[in-house]
This record gives sequence, C-alpha cells and structure tokens, in this order.
Amino acid sequence: VAFSLVAVLAPPLFASTPETVPTALPLPLAPTDVSANPPIPVQLVPGGRPPRVMFVGDSVGRYLATQADLEHERLGIEVVNAAVDFCPLSYTPLRRRASASDVPMAFADGCAEAVNNLGATVAAVQPDVVVMIWGMSFWYENEIAPDQWHAPCSVEFDGWFRDQILRSTQELSSTGATVYWVTQGYHRGYEIEFDDHIDCVNRVAREVVAQSNGAIRLIELGLWVCPSRECLTERDGIVLRPDGSHFVDQSASLANIWMLSQMFSPPPWARTP
Repeated sequence: VAFSLVAVLAPPLFASTPETVPTALPLPLAPTDVSANPPIPVQLVPGGRPPRVMFVGDSVGRYLATQADLEHERLGIEVVNAAVDFCPLSYTPLRRRASASDVPMAFADGCAEAVNNLGATVAAVQPDVVVMIWGMSFWYENEIAPDQWHAPCSVEFDGWFRDQILRSTQELSSTGATVYWVTQGYHRGYEIEFDDHIDCVNRVAREVVAQSNGAIRLIELGLWVCPSRECLTERDGIVLRPDGSHFVDQSASLANIWMLSQMFSPPPWARTP
C-alpha cells in the first residue's frame, strides 16, 4: 500500500528509517489491562486487510510510529507515520517562553500547516485508527492568541487546548477512523520538571474524552509509565524512555504492543483470515 502525499515537515507515510531492529518481544494473544473503552473487533476492517493505524503527534509519537512501522508485519498492521518532531497541536503558529522577560521561541512555520493538513491526510490514507500522542509541546507559557501568553493549568490555556483537541479529533475521525488520545507520562531527565503542567494537559484531555460520548477514546500510557510521580524506569526487564521522554527500540515495541492490545480485539497479530 502506498500513497503520494506530502505533509510539511512530516516524515514519508508508510516509511521509516530505523537504525536497529530490536529483539522481537512476545505478542500476547489477548488484550492486557484493557481500558474502559471496548476494543475494536479486527473483523470489521474492510476486506480483511491489516488494520491501518495512523500516528499523529510530535517526536514522542514519531518514535513509536517508527518502531511500529519496523514491526508492522509481525504486529499485523499497516502504519501511517504523520507525527512531526517539535510540533505542538496548534492550528495557528505558536510561540513559547519561560517568562515575560525571556525571548520567545517560535515553533517552525510548518507546524501549524501540518496540523491544518490533518483532514487531508486522513482523507488520503483512510486509517482505521488514529493514535494522537504528544509529549513536550506545551511547557511554560504559550502565545495562544496575539500577545496572549498562558501556561497549562490556566483557564485560558485549558479552554484553548480543549478547542484544539475537539477540532482535530473531529477532522481525524471524518472518514470513520476511531480516534485515541494517549496521555503523557511525566518527563524525567531534565533539570526542571513540568509535572503540574502535564497533569493539567492530561486532565483536559480526559475531560474531552469523557464528554465525547465515545467519539474519542483514551489510552492511559501516562499512567502505564508513571503510575505516580515516581515513574517506572523499566518494565519486564526493558528500560523505558532512556532519555526520560521517548520510547525507543524495545521500549517502543513494548508500549506499542500494550496500546494495540487495547485498541483491537483480538490483537491484530492474533487475527485469523
């Protein structure tokens, strides 16, 4: 399967450039730690083809998508990698600053364009599932409107962020895809911690999902890696997030297997023709 689609700053769809192939992890035959949302029956995928899973987000999502693409045959899925490094979920160009006295940092001009192209992307590739996973996009204060600087946990930011989620999930589900929002774990390995901001971003996302009447589903990857503010450093003998933020290699494989087990029933690798 191949599509000709160019998204600004986005990696090629159905493609990745992995550096190494990690040792294959065991694949469970039944869902584990299933979320409150019933998994999708794999049998509903049109024509019996593998489920097509599209990842959107920033570098956290891209690392997971790259690993999923590397293992797509074993996992029984097709992968669309539309995650863009260093780009937040914002329909307008966004700037960020640590304080009013600091020089703002502008995200790349193409970031907002990539978000605005989400509707065109799903129309072109027709995913069955969309996985929305961002990591470090909204630390500090963000210019959510001209000269309007607000950080997560403020009424202004939380309302703005809720609008970004609602608009994007409506577009991503416009062709019938089931949309999953993936919560963030706390980031470790930095001198400054942003736990309160991450709590607020996750809270807003959970509220939107709860109010969507099933239109959006939730995967608690944040709680899976950080059940408390003491984040896990490994699972099943595998080091999680070596840099404190990104799942890579075997840890990305482990996270993908866990997430896919919640999305599909039976898991796509266990489906029968």
